[in-house]
Amino acid sequence: MYDYTEDGDAASVWAQWALLHPNLRIVDTETTDLYDAEVIEVAVLDGLGETLFHRRVRPVHRIADDATEVHGLTADLLRDAPDFRAIYPDLRRVLDGGYVVIYNAGFDTPMLNRSAELWSLPNFPMQPYCAMLAYAAYCGDWSDYHGNYKWQKLTAAAARFGISTQGAHGALADARMTVGVLQGMAGYVKRPSRG
Repeated sequence: MYDYTEDGDAASVWAQWALLHPNLRIVDTETTDLYDAEVIEVAVLDGLGETLFHRRVRPVHRIADDATEVHGLTADLLRDAPDFRAIYPDLRRVLDGGYVVIYNAGFDTPMLNRSAELWSLPNFPMQPYCAMLAYAAYCGDWSDYHGNYKWQKLTAAAARFGISTQGAHGALADARMTVGVLQGMAGYVKRPSRG
């Protein structure tokens, strides 16, 4: 397969192809913190934006205050939620064999695997594609300093395509925004101006 982060045209073609993939899985998570954290909410959608899996998860460790400020999830809210060990079989079943796309795969993938490791469960056997890197190439805003295209926030990407950002920083809302960004890159919604 070609490099979907090569340039805007490659990103558009990749998004079209991904949306047509019969096993497309769009994944998003919310976590206890940014570092050394665990998943406390996970959502998986298909290419049409239909929910295949959505669960909140009771954490093992404390939720950082700054994380709660972002996603609004607290220990009290998650007190009766299942732990990650309980949701793992169903989540694994939904993801196995899927063409997985995540906005910022470099963050969510290790968090999913760390959550599995906390319960001595196997890592998820997936090599997800990163919609954030594809969207950065799509926008074409090059950074000489970093030597790659500048990353864009999911909410900014969604807003540029006129996609609702209501509920942002919830796993389900963020997964829906990711579907919308893929649709935008694929040309199914208005292409943003480059300015």
